[in-house]
Amino acid sequence: MGEKYTIVSMHVGGPKQVVRNGEELYTSFLKAPTTKRIALTETGLVGDGQAVTEHHGGEEKAVCVYPYSHYHYWEKTLGKTMDYPSFGENITVKGLTEENVYLGDIFQWGDAIVQVNQPRKPCNRISFVHQEKTLTKQVMQTGFTGFYMRVIEPGEVSAGDVLERVEQHHEQVSIALVNQTLYFDRKNEAALRSILKVDAIASTLQEQVEKRLKSVVDTI
Repeated sequence: MGEKYTIVSMHVGGPKQVVRNGEELYTSFLKAPTTKRIALTETGLVGDGQAVTEHHGGEEKAVCVYPYSHYHYWEKTLGKTMDYPSFGENITVKGLTEENVYLGDIFQWGDAIVQVNQPRKPCNRISFVHQEKTLTKQVMQTGFTGFYMRVIEPGEVSAGDVLERVEQHHEQVSIALVNQTLYFDRKNEAALRSILKVDAIASTLQEQVEKRLKSVVDTI
């Protein structure tokens, strides 16, 4: 059918206390790789959990995806080995990046059907876990954020299953364009309107973009 992408690693994990340099943080960022076949429900992989449910997890952030190709960049930039999942992702995928995946794209993963609905918003846990003060900011500046998927049809999945794009959204609004508009080209009315044309957009992203567009229009 469509393009097939290899899952390099799959990860699940529940919240736990993470200690870094004498400081503690309760987080589910540190997930463990698994090769097991796991049920994917509307709210995520069974066995995966979130410490801060206000900003993480839920139906609109059921699966966190991070591009495999970014790992080389981060290892070179930070000068250290980065093990999966260094960015708290559920799956590390080869071949997909923010540039070539679009809001609304639909993928088959094992027995499940998933849909891209928003970029991953970098949080301070990235800097805390890696003890790199500016890492969260660097993730935002590079646009190497990864992205989230919602679950359209639950099913069993594994790292051995490919991620197959079965439908590319006709608006072709890339995750990279969304990131660029949110963080840098903040007053680009055309870009903001193009994002809102995507019917599959996550509700929180929609609200953010609508608010931004209103402020742009009101200043004209």
